[in-house]
Amino acid sequence: MTLDPIKLNDGRKVIRIPSIAFGTGSALRGRDAVEYVVQAIYAGFSHIDTAQAYQNESSTGAALKETGIARNDVWITTKFYYLGPSGLNVRDALVESLNRMSLEYVDLYLIHSPPPNIPETWGEMEMTLKEGLTKSIGVSNFNVEQLELLMMDASVVPAVNQILFNPYQLGEMLPVLQYCKEHGIVVEAYGPLTSITKAPDGPVDAPVKKAADRLKATPGQVLLLWVRQKGCVIVTTSSKAERLEEYLGIAELGPLTDEEMRAIDEAGLKGAPRSLLQFIKTPRSTLKWIRVLLMVFAFSFLSYSTFMRQYGSGLIKDVLSIIPSIAFGTGSALYGQDVVEYVVQAIHAGFSHIDTAQAYKNESSTGVALKETGIARNDIWITTKFHFLRVGATNVRDDLVQSLNKMGLEYVDLYLIHTPPPDIPKIWSEMEMTLKEGLTKSIGVSNFNVEQLELLMINAKITPAVNQIRFNPYQLREMLPVLLYCKKHGIVIEAYGPLGSITKAPNGPVDAPVEKAADRLKATPAQVLLLWIRQKGCVIVTTSSKTKRLEECMGVAELGPLTDEEMQAIDDAGLKGAPRSVMWSIGQVMMTFASVGLTYSTFTRKYGNGLFADALAIFTWIFMLFALVRTVLLTISIEPAL
Repeated sequence: MTLDPIKLNDGRKVIRIPSIAFGTGSALRGRDAVEYVVQAIYAGFSHIDTAQAYQNESSTGAALKETGIARNDVWITTKFYYLGPSGLNVRDALVESLNRMSLEYVDLYLIHSPPPNIPETWGEMEMTLKEGLTKSIGVSNFNVEQLELLMMDASVVPAVNQILFNPYQLGEMLPVLQYCKEHGIVVEAYGPLTSITKAPDGPVDAPVKKAADRLKATPGQVLLLWVRQKGCVIVTTSSKAERLEEYLGIAELGPLTDEEMRAIDEAGLKGAPRSLLQFIKTPRSTLKWIRVLLMVFAFSFLSYSTFMRQYGSGLIKDVLSIIPSIAFGTGSALYGQDVVEYVVQAIHAGFSHIDTAQAYKNESSTGVALKETGIARNDIWITTKFHFLRVGATNVRDDLVQSLNKMGLEYVDLYLIHTPPPDIPKIWSEMEMTLKEGLTKSIGVSNFNVEQLELLMINAKITPAVNQIRFNPYQLREMLPVLLYCKKHGIVIEAYGPLGSITKAPNGPVDAPVEKAADRLKATPAQVLLLWIRQKGCVIVTTSSKTKRLEECMGVAELGPLTDEEMQAIDDAGLKGAPRSVMWSIGQVMMTFASVGLTYSTFTRKYGNGLFADALAIFTWIFMLFALVRTVLLTISIEPAL
């Protein structure tokens, strides 16, 4: 089967992406990749897939230089990873990537993982395309709902969606494959060999071996053929030259027959085998009764633990924790600030749950505030988060020890992965070790979508206790699959940005039903939104620098619940989507003009002469200043009257 390039959808002159790529992630993440990229190019790879998160773009660039390969003869993909308010924006991150690799452009720039604000991030991606910093743009790890959200306001359809894909992901990824096919989006498949490397002795092995025998090929080659015949670009990796030659060798093999493809499909749909720890060898009936008994025991234990926490004392009540349902967050507008005053104020207002993070750069002052209030350790719940791309990050355990030292604590109540890392299973196993060591009482995740949760759960020994996500009525459509998945698996949802629908998107469809409910309850619109969050079963994570606002937040405990009709009305309004503000529209026009003007000015300065170029440059920078002011204005309106 030939490895012909695949045509992309972006309308440029017959742009075709090489159908097999060498990836610098996985085992190469954070390593010097020069040797391996050089080896891959010499083996015949003409497509190198890297990412900002892999932390090896510099060595990838060094390898390109060492091989002497012409720029037109190699396809370079890199990916933008959203790091929150503290991180670089889409354009600046790409410029840094280009500088690290000594390139003028990349061939493909992807959003590595779905960010909280998909339409805004995609708008920035489109700007990098217009500016010529990349030849094509796309996404990675997006499900159908996230693709639909992106497409609502997109001017450019994503050229690519890169996903984890192998026979055991077929059932889960069928809707994504179908959607991408309908919209001309090329699917790139990473982890194509997972069904034999991470889930051996499963249903897929037999049909793969049978096809391998017929073709006189290896099982790995059969799986790569299966991926290609599904119409996907292959993204794979190896540190061994013979493996790379094996992968490229599929070009010399005949295709799989329809029967072989169907047999592998059917085997994959049966699902990956469970590990020994998950009772793979246990008969179904026995396993069923074991599960029933475990559930009965867990329910009884939880009920008794709750009773003892309320009325008794001793060892049992400390084993299981009940998370306070509203938290004071030290991120957002408090990022990087001395938060002693604000945390003390929150605790005095009645908050018993403080949510901080390594990336917020204020754990030390959070610890000072705890000491200043004199609150007993058992009376306060502390959450912090691990961010793998934070400046100075080491590993999960060591970073937690640093956090504990900064806050003067022996343990935290909850430790979260702040944002999905490239190697989710590995990071989660490290999280599990911190729990076993007693450095944290519970572990969880933040900003994970369904696919990322499922990837985590494949080899997880401990189910995440929490998934913290941005959530308000306008996020309902996007987050509904996450809510359903978490409910099914007993994962508590924490909602940050709960007031976003009135602070960042005022005068929208949600306002009317919220105000109507507020009038009935004699409450504020913010209190109604917090009630809506709580009645969705979520923990609230909010913040304010004003005591009055904190008391207002805590006051929801005194209010009656929203009626079913009120909940439904807010749901329906949220599903209509957030309004676009005039500021947003003007800002987009300004940013577009600024980008075009700056490009033209640069051209004139380089090739033209004098006064006109200077005048145009000044005019351009004035417009960029307006765009910056717009960004600041939007950024500071985070919660009411912060």
